[in-house]
Order: sequence, then C-alpha cells, then structure tokens
Amino acid sequence: KFPVCWWMLFPLRKPAGLYPIGNDLKAAQIDPFVDLVTDLNIIVSKTSGIEDPFEKLAARKELVQRLLARKLSMLERCIPEGSDWIVGPHIPIVDFAIWRLLGWFTLGILSGLPPDLLKNFPKIRRVCLAADSHPKVQE
Repeated sequence: KFPVCWWMLFPLRKPAGLYPIGNDLKAAQIDPFVDLVTDLNIIVSKTSGIEDPFEKLAARKELVQRLLARKLSMLERCIPEGSDWIVGPHIPIVDFAIWRLLGWFTLGILSGLPPDLLKNFPKIRRVCLAADSHPKVQE
C-alpha cells in the first residue's frame, strides 16, 4: 500500500553509495535528517488508524497546519541556499528518502494532505525535483 520509503532503502544505503563510508562527520550530518523522515512518516501514519473519515480528515488538516508545517519549516531552514541536496555536494540517501516520502504525501491520495503541501517550501521542492530528475532515478 505504501510507496518505497526510506526504511526500504536504508539496508542498501552503504552498498549503493548513498551513505558515507569512512566519513563519520558526513554520516552525522545525514542521520538527523533520516530521523526527521522517520518522524514525518510516523506522525502521518498514526492518522491512518483513524476509522471515521471526518475525524481522519480533521486530524490531518491539523497536522498540515501545525506539526507537519513546523517540521517542514525546520527542514527548509537546514537546506543550504542554492543547493539541490540537503547534505551536499552529492545526493545521499536522505534526499531520496525525503523525495519519496513527500511524494507520497503530495500525491493527493491521503485525505487531508494537499497536493500543494510544499508550496511554501521552495528549497524542499528543489531537492525533490533534483532527486526526481537524477539519472539513476530516471533509469
């Protein structure tokens, strides 16, 4: 039911070259963003268990206005100006994880999560577009 998300990619992070091997500083820069992806997934997934459709819609609308907006604002502030990647200069696993998770959130299939969720987050949109157009993704 869910698209490929970071937890499916995570075991492949080292063999795929998406996670720095032998560079503890770069790994330490990536890990908080992996935790953020986990947080985003958990807070939205918790609403999936709400059976009443009106209650679920209300819960998700509140998420969009409060907690999700706060977490996305935090992420937006962490992305360097002019960068296509969160922890540059090349694409690590966190960029793919953000791209897939936010792609799922903005597909329009989760009631209460608007397709224009990222309209106020240009840096996050840029990262998602860069991941989407990456040659390996296109391949």
